[in-house]
Amino acid sequence: MDTDPSAMEEPLLLCGEVDEEPFVSSFRSFEFAAGVRLPNTLGSNRVTTSKYTMFNFIPKFLGQTFMKMTNIYFLFICILEMTPGISTSGGIPTTALPLLVVIAVDAFFQIIEDYARHQDDKKANNRTTERVVYSENGIALETIAWQEVRVGDILRIANNTMAAADMILLRVDYGEDEAPRHFSYVETSNLDGETNLKIREALADTHAMPIAALKGFIKCDPPNAAVNSFSGQLHLQNFDSSIPIQATNVILRGCTLRNTPSVYGTVFATGHDTKVFQCARSCPNKCSFVERHVNRELWCMVTLLLVCCLAAASVSASFDSIELPAAWYMHMRNNPNTFLLFCQSFLRFFLMLSNVVPISLVVTLNMVKSLQAKLMERDKHLVYDGISLKVKTMALNEDLGQISHIVTDKTGTLTRNVMVFRSCSVNGVLYGENASKPRSKWMAFSDINFQPKHNDAINNFLLHLALSHSVLATKPANLTELVASASSPDEQALLAMAYEYGYRFLGRAPGKAIVQVPGIGPVEFEILHILEFTSTRKRMSVILRNPLRNNAIELLIKGADSVLMPRITCSLIESTNAHLQKMAQNGLRTLVIASKTILEEEYQHWDSAYRAAIRDVYHAQAKAMHLPNEIDRLMDEIEDKLQIVGATGIEDGLQENVPSSIEKLRLAGIKIWMLTGDHVDTALNVARACNLLKNTTAQMSLVNIPSPTECFNQLRDLQLQMQSRTKYSLVVDGDSLYHIVNHRATHEAFASIVRRCEVVLACRTSPIQKAQVVELIQSQLKGSPGRVLAIGDGANDVAMIQCAHVGVGISGHEGLQAANVSDYAISQFSFLARLLFVHGRLNYQRTTFLVRYVFYKNIILVMSEFWYCLVSGVSGQKFYNEFAVDCFNTLYTALPIILYAIMDKDLPSWMCESVPSLYSVGIVNGLFRRRMIWSWILSAVFESLVICMVAVLTMRSCDSLGKPYGMWESGALVFTQIVLVVNYKLALHQSSWKPIQAIVLTLSVLCWFISAFIISASPDISTAWYDIFPIVMTSNFYWFASVLIPVVALSMDFVHRAFSTSFSPSNIQLLQEALQDMDNKEKLRHRMWQLPEKQPAPISGYAAASDEFTAKTEARRSVLEIALPSQ
Repeated sequence: MDTDPSAMEEPLLLCGEVDEEPFVSSFRSFEFAAGVRLPNTLGSNRVTTSKYTMFNFIPKFLGQTFMKMTNIYFLFICILEMTPGISTSGGIPTTALPLLVVIAVDAFFQIIEDYARHQDDKKANNRTTERVVYSENGIALETIAWQEVRVGDILRIANNTMAAADMILLRVDYGEDEAPRHFSYVETSNLDGETNLKIREALADTHAMPIAALKGFIKCDPPNAAVNSFSGQLHLQNFDSSIPIQATNVILRGCTLRNTPSVYGTVFATGHDTKVFQCARSCPNKCSFVERHVNRELWCMVTLLLVCCLAAASVSASFDSIELPAAWYMHMRNNPNTFLLFCQSFLRFFLMLSNVVPISLVVTLNMVKSLQAKLMERDKHLVYDGISLKVKTMALNEDLGQISHIVTDKTGTLTRNVMVFRSCSVNGVLYGENASKPRSKWMAFSDINFQPKHNDAINNFLLHLALSHSVLATKPANLTELVASASSPDEQALLAMAYEYGYRFLGRAPGKAIVQVPGIGPVEFEILHILEFTSTRKRMSVILRNPLRNNAIELLIKGADSVLMPRITCSLIESTNAHLQKMAQNGLRTLVIASKTILEEEYQHWDSAYRAAIRDVYHAQAKAMHLPNEIDRLMDEIEDKLQIVGATGIEDGLQENVPSSIEKLRLAGIKIWMLTGDHVDTALNVARACNLLKNTTAQMSLVNIPSPTECFNQLRDLQLQMQSRTKYSLVVDGDSLYHIVNHRATHEAFASIVRRCEVVLACRTSPIQKAQVVELIQSQLKGSPGRVLAIGDGANDVAMIQCAHVGVGISGHEGLQAANVSDYAISQFSFLARLLFVHGRLNYQRTTFLVRYVFYKNIILVMSEFWYCLVSGVSGQKFYNEFAVDCFNTLYTALPIILYAIMDKDLPSWMCESVPSLYSVGIVNGLFRRRMIWSWILSAVFESLVICMVAVLTMRSCDSLGKPYGMWESGALVFTQIVLVVNYKLALHQSSWKPIQAIVLTLSVLCWFISAFIISASPDISTAWYDIFPIVMTSNFYWFASVLIPVVALSMDFVHRAFSTSFSPSNIQLLQEALQDMDNKEKLRHRMWQLPEKQPAPISGYAAASDEFTAKTEARRSVLEIALPSQ
């Protein structure tokens, strides 16, 4: 139900201010000295990722094993089986064997996995590195194992070798033919999956010092997982002031040195204190919707068991209390205690019916999901550029068939993340408005009016592009080598633009940047400060001395328009805004370019304050934790009162097949949210290009909202404007999201609006806001079966991927961080349709059927025995052979359902992709509702009644020798019919057959007959069952019952199948019928045309992806375009 806008209260009245605790900095300090091992006790560099040792495996593993409720349950059953007066197995714990098998299988896999961890640990700890030591000849290098490294050691890292621990870079060696440099190149693929090289700089004060003179102490951050942040101070002996240390001055464990002869650094963190291990915490444990509901149904099974035991025990105790005193042959001296009889009977029945909880369910599910994952990874249709699907959380396989919402990143996920410079605005003039042919991989700009000659504004613009970046290349030989050193695809395009017009970045020296300026030649600029880009700042700045302007101090800045435009003070704001909007409407990513001239006195004052702030550990740590600090304040102070230099428009084209994939997902009933850090108009253009936004939707906006109160009022106005039969899309920006997330009333109002929106676009969002959006959707889906899938490719998508029910990472240009933390990793967004429509749908169908079937076959097993008890004086006597019961869930019924769960396919894959409406059954949980589960349970109760009653009535005669059939003969007949009926039922529901499935099904049935003859062969095997099965097999009544019982028991299935096929066929049955005559393609088209008539209704407060009329129209149009494969 939608919230009544008039009933809402003002958010400021609901949400008071919360007092925040003051930030308290923490740090660690240690001494270091070249060649001397100082007594630092900050931990060893030895790492251990294994869970077990030879000594703790048994207690630790058993402790974890018996934390599971099912294992405790069956352990309790074993105890009951050994209890005199209750045991029905002569005191032998027959359940112990299957329980031990389950535990042994689990232990085997744990040992295999942990052995691999031990081997990896051994390999890592025994790698070698070089440590600086003193010798007779002075400073020397000693080769040591990684596990021997200690905090304070000075290590030498050679080219193409990995850092053994987290180190502060003190010195960089360079080749004889190279210009002097203080920076090195490292590859961080082991940390973040990114293969592009990063720059790491040695401390300027230590770079020129001899190694032997390095001695002092360091104060720095304590161990933490912030890979991209670090703060500290280095205090050298005989130095008055401290030296600030930043993230660019450290090399982390696992990083590989590239294109640099060697570096020296002092270790500040070892072993599990290193950032790579601090980041290696396990991802959140995720549980699938089906698995969560399986646990719920297991409790229902236990409740059913208790009810049956209570009823049977009450009748049994009442019967015994009346009849036992009159039974003279029992020699009862005293009247029996009714309560004691009740307790004994209750536990005896509990023991007899204990198999109602399937011991094999968890093992079967784990085995099936593992095999499903292997088959998914072998899908050749999900391979691109040699990268295939990777399944990292197989427990969520069936959740892929229940996705109701997709939250997607834009850049690198929907687009290629290959930036091409297309347009720019300089001095109020828009250039490159018309599309042109690419001039290089990174540039497709052309405009005859863009002439740098005699145009100071254009020259300033190009010089700005050549200087305001973080590239540290020494001597790039060409454009390709230059852009390879850029830190982002956007910088690549901007450098290519400047390079094309003659402003070529030639390299860096310590504190210098050299640029080729047309008409002048190489010019050396003194770089004073680089204020780096962060996702919070959304801008980066360079402060330098410009020799072309009499060494004037200038600040060059570039960033998002939402951040920089409020800081502009010149008269070009209106025209530049218009150009920005026009470029964004053309789908271009926009950046604002600005600058300011800083007076010498102003700079000196700011510089002294800034240097003091970055040396202060308190402010450095507060900045790393995104708390208020002096460093950010000073950066904000200097980056103000700017003058516009221009604006840029960069194109990022869509990946292949993105529009068609989104169209399929939308027609399946999946709602798609797009989250991006780009401009609103850019996001809207991309959304239209990829079929996410339609012209039939009414667009609502929630942008540039300055306060929570205004945000609430805007939401209330939008609610009042919304009409019942109109389709809506909503555009919201990061500022508005901040108010929505942090104030309860705006949160509720926003939720009531997005329930009725087909599409939501969130622009200018930060990584944390992406995760908050996912949490918002999931909070609205509580209690419904829909699942949220988050997909992204970069480090800024990690939070939302881990937060979502299902996280999908794309192995893209931004590295493998998203793919590494995801549940499933793919290489193209378009693969998502096949992942959901084929693998997700089939896994959901197969897994839910497996759970229903396992419940069914266990219920039919125990209820047959329950019915027999009722006709045998409610005695609680078992009439099955215990060995047969133990093998029921393994030898006789396990393999056929496992093969079904990995091989059964109701429709071919191409049709699953072509008809998106087939997917909707999973969104509404159509195959695992409680009603359907209990229909299978009731079916098992009915069939068990048929089996037991027909078998008992059949076996009331005598065998060929004139001996009456007894309890064990009846049990043999009943058990035989159970094995036949449960396997017949599986065959009846199977959609496709392969030879291996038929063979396994036949062998499973034969296993019972073979084992039954073996059990009956000798009294040493089973005294009670000796010669029982041959006697039963020679009876004509047995063969008559073997025909009659399956027919009667499964009659309801036959009737239901015939009725539904004839009078109410499902979409799947219609398509299966049409597929039988593939030559008649018109018939198949006609069947597919009819399917949208069965569109599902929404199952939650969120609106369906399209209304009924639109769904029919668009589905029919898409169906008519399908190219049907030939037979």
